[in-house]
Amino acid sequence: MSGVKTIITKQILFYIFTGISLLSTYPLSSLARQEDKKEIPGGIISRNQYPIILVHGFMGFERNTDNRYFYWGGTKDLQEELKKIGFDVRTAAAGPVSSNWDRACELYAYIKGGRVDYGKTHSNRFGHARFGRTYRGIYPEWGEIDPNTGQINKIHLISHSMGGQTVRTLAQLLREKTEDEFTDNLRPGELFTGDHTWISSITTISTPHDGTSLTRAVRRNPQLVYNVLINLTSLHTKYISLNKDFIEDLKTWNIQNKNNLLPEKIISAKENLQLLNIGEDKKIFDINLDQWDIYPFEGETKEAYRKRIWESPVWNNTRDISSWDLSPEGAAELNGWVTASPEIYYFSWATEESINSKLNGWYLPELQMNPFLKTPAFFLGSYTDNKEAQIKTENPVVDKTWWENDGIVNTNSMDGPSLNSTDTIVSYSGNPVKGIWNYMGKLSSIDHGDIIGIMAAPVDIPDGFETLTDWYAAQCRLLLGLPTN
Repeated sequence: MSGVKTIITKQILFYIFTGISLLSTYPLSSLARQEDKKEIPGGIISRNQYPIILVHGFMGFERNTDNRYFYWGGTKDLQEELKKIGFDVRTAAAGPVSSNWDRACELYAYIKGGRVDYGKTHSNRFGHARFGRTYRGIYPEWGEIDPNTGQINKIHLISHSMGGQTVRTLAQLLREKTEDEFTDNLRPGELFTGDHTWISSITTISTPHDGTSLTRAVRRNPQLVYNVLINLTSLHTKYISLNKDFIEDLKTWNIQNKNNLLPEKIISAKENLQLLNIGEDKKIFDINLDQWDIYPFEGETKEAYRKRIWESPVWNNTRDISSWDLSPEGAAELNGWVTASPEIYYFSWATEESINSKLNGWYLPELQMNPFLKTPAFFLGSYTDNKEAQIKTENPVVDKTWWENDGIVNTNSMDGPSLNSTDTIVSYSGNPVKGIWNYMGKLSSIDHGDIIGIMAAPVDIPDGFETLTDWYAAQCRLLLGLPTN
């Protein structure tokens, strides 16, 4: 039965990725005090004991042991695999399609605990609720003084894809006082008060720091993308356990758009729920847009719910959403106010699984790339903007330097923020430096899903490592070897 659960869960992940497709060791200084040092797995001396938090990207989902399929690891639970080695690793979650501002607020509450506060001024500006969900916190001690060391309890953040933009935004909000939120003599949430040096390091993997040109494809056919997202938003057992037409919707979409990517046999929604042990009134895929009222109201029919979702301004009338932040224009806007902190170590990894064609210079997907990613990879590897039109609008120009990709993100966007950014990016020399981007290099023949262990069988592993867990363990050792001050 567990094998069947994995197959069905992969079907759900296919629907999710359809939406996406459309739209160690090094020399260290002796800064750390001797009493803070401790041996960590692999025989390396640890200079800090900060927890390592994993942060998912666009269309990511919360860690759920019931479903037995994980954003971080796929069929293997990467968090638990690393814990078995001896690392303190925890998994966070935020809105799958929310803006980086909203995701940063959610990430703060998810880690620290408490109710999500998006900020009164921000919420009023974009027209959604100020407060969101309440979380217990996966590290409530975060930001407090450790009585044993007298130092602040910090964290390391390892992020994938859009998660990298989100953790950068979180770091900015923690560091700089958000003046706009100090209005009407109302004290804002702690996140907006600034002067919080609570993050030791940020690691970004396959992150579109300068956006992804795949958003150009979304802009060409927004209705199709929104249809997919709305269908995903409707994945709620309050309706789907009683209505089987969602699967039929997907079949119709498949036929109309001449896509032959759906599994040959799709069982009914109710059978899906039974196999996954999902009870009544549960969310199969949690879109987490409560601030936009994207959830079923009491007594609301499925038809009324879908109509209300379709008419929501979140899909095309706001910049407070991921589709804007992931575009080159949105990324440039973000880079203009989110800057590297002098108190944080930044590490970035790039991925690619495309090959340069000698015929026309395009970058084509490699044979082993996940089939679901090949269509967007073709687009990414050949798309260029109308340069004159972009210059007139003062927007970034996508040219052939953007063609190399991992199926979702342009590789040249992954080393760190460049568009409209003052951040410095340097190739990692073996000695990490605070306040700049230590670019760790490019992982070749690794697509966007390979690096987190999902949507591929077998998963391609970075060169020099036997398993994906080994690669992440090496990153953990690097982070725990950083000095505390």
